[in-house]
Amino acid sequence: MKAASIVLVLLLGLGLPLAAQTDLEKATQLLKEKRLAEAQVVLEQAAQANPENIDVMELLGKVHLGLLDFSKAEAYASRALLLDPNRASAHCLMAMAASNQIQQANVFKKLSLSKTVLAEFSRALELDPRNREAQEGLFQVYCQAPAIAGGGLEKATALAESSLKTDPAMGHVMRARLFAAGKDLGNAQAEYLLAVAADPGFAILYNELGYLELEMGQVDLAVGHFRKQVALDSDNANAHDSLGDGLLAKGQIDEAIAAFRRCLVLAPDFAPAVYHLGLALERVGRMEEAMAEYQRAAAMPSSAGEVQLAKERLAALGRK
Repeated sequence: MKAASIVLVLLLGLGLPLAAQTDLEKATQLLKEKRLAEAQVVLEQAAQANPENIDVMELLGKVHLGLLDFSKAEAYASRALLLDPNRASAHCLMAMAASNQIQQANVFKKLSLSKTVLAEFSRALELDPRNREAQEGLFQVYCQAPAIAGGGLEKATALAESSLKTDPAMGHVMRARLFAAGKDLGNAQAEYLLAVAADPGFAILYNELGYLELEMGQVDLAVGHFRKQVALDSDNANAHDSLGDGLLAKGQIDEAIAAFRRCLVLAPDFAPAVYHLGLALERVGRMEEAMAEYQRAAAMPSSAGEVQLAKERLAALGRK
């Protein structure tokens, strides 16, 4: 499972009081731990103290994205852009808020929102050609959107080639994904390895490469790359969940259980890890514990696919 990291650069030299910086640091950590309601409280207090703090506006938007309140996320993105129309990250936030509203919109609104997503990610990339959130977002638009909304694989390919010049690691990632979509897994793996060579500290690369290698049956390589992601980003809950997936595939069940539990220490409501923990416990015959994890996952108010998988597993085992 891929997780977008939230990067906060403290506003050095802008005269923010120390208390506001502390609030930002605290809220950023809460976001990383997926403690969204607590982060919201901290940030709303900070916003009252300094309503023109653009970092607070952006982080509040990120919180509401996580809470699936996309209209509020859009509102905070608008406030951030009023404070600085040339802030690439605020344009990315606006694009993500619009993108997440598309599925529930009517057919006419869908097209309008799709155009907003394209325009906002394009503007962000224009402002900051190395902004990885903008590159990622625009690439996804090109890969997934219909032509009428600005999509097209030829555009995705062109973006990948362009990114090779400004951000080689991201360019190789895009090329890898295009190869993988075409089921050319060997070339996809080669592109991921080129991305790693270009930026060895780009943690999410190891996640994508690891899952590709699981698909290729290269389990030992996958586990090694998941371990590398954990080493680079040990506070990332998803990294531990992915390591658990690799260890589960390798048959190292006890280690997999430990990895899933570590994930859930970092993010107690991370539905994929709860479900995967249930699978691991079931594999070693600890059925009552497995059932408890499936039931916990099934009851979670999450859009993760593992919530439905947990329900299906419970049904298959004759439990509700």
